[in-house]
Amino acid sequence: MNCEHVHLLRSRFNSDDVMEFLRRWMDGNGKDRISYVYFEHPLGFGPLDFEELNATPWDPVIEETMMQPESSIHCNLSRAMNIRQTGGRVGTISQNSEIEFAFFVWEEKPADEPGVIPDELPEPEDVGVIPKETETTAITTASLLTSFQTGTTKKLPKLGTVGWGAIAGVPTTTAITTTPNTFMSSISPKPTYTKMIMFHGKVFSPTTTRVEISTEDGLSAKECIQECYASETCILAYMDTSRRCRFYDYTERTTITIEETTDKDGEVVGFKVDLEDFDCPLTYKDHIGSIVTRTGNTGYVSLKIIKWEKTDNGWTMKM
Repeated sequence: MNCEHVHLLRSRFNSDDVMEFLRRWMDGNGKDRISYVYFEHPLGFGPLDFEELNATPWDPVIEETMMQPESSIHCNLSRAMNIRQTGGRVGTISQNSEIEFAFFVWEEKPADEPGVIPDELPEPEDVGVIPKETETTAITTASLLTSFQTGTTKKLPKLGTVGWGAIAGVPTTTAITTTPNTFMSSISPKPTYTKMIMFHGKVFSPTTTRVEISTEDGLSAKECIQECYASETCILAYMDTSRRCRFYDYTERTTITIEETTDKDGEVVGFKVDLEDFDCPLTYKDHIGSIVTRTGNTGYVSLKIIKWEKTDNGWTMKM
């Protein structure tokens, strides 16, 4: 039983969703997200009228994966499209996918090319029961540091029937990030992935934060950092020795200083970064993060680029 290189089975973008998303983004509402609608297209975006938006599309990127059917199948795929408004605003629409694979198995191979997903999948009763979607959290370990990203994964059963198999996968999350104009000079731009770098440490300055959340209800350090990850404006979460969860928002002319500690101190820090690879790097030096900010009650939305600098015993970030 062999498994060929395969592409992602379905995209959740449809052309109308993408067009509406781009219109809103061009108007400054970058926090909008694309509806999860299945759309059959090899690269996931479909034919779009970009002239109407004065935007320039770039080819999406799909990572191919080879898996053995006998193994536990779990991997990451990614895709991205860069757009540019006439006025100079630059952005990347990316779809980050953490996928749990399973095999739809038939007694005989369907009449199509090897490794090609058939146009019509069999009915669920022909291949087994497909469970409902479940919430999952992925933890990727890098040295002594960890990074996580939360998404929804549809888990499919691995069937025992011997025969030809096609891989099925379901993407999880969508995001939009903006980048400097120099990014457009690249012919094959890379997507970026927003992550939280989590480690044992403490925040030395500033001492004031946007909000403190009591952990009497059992909020863990990981949940504290996940709350920051889900916020557009939070750049750092800190669980102190009193088990208080502190959020730090982007604040101009402010410097955040972090020092690494050990697990015996019980303090945990997680800060937001944008990485070029879905997996965490083995070392962290200088990383860029993007934060959405708002001005007053006008609803004006802008995006700030922040840079974390590695020091001898921690990190600093000057806003």
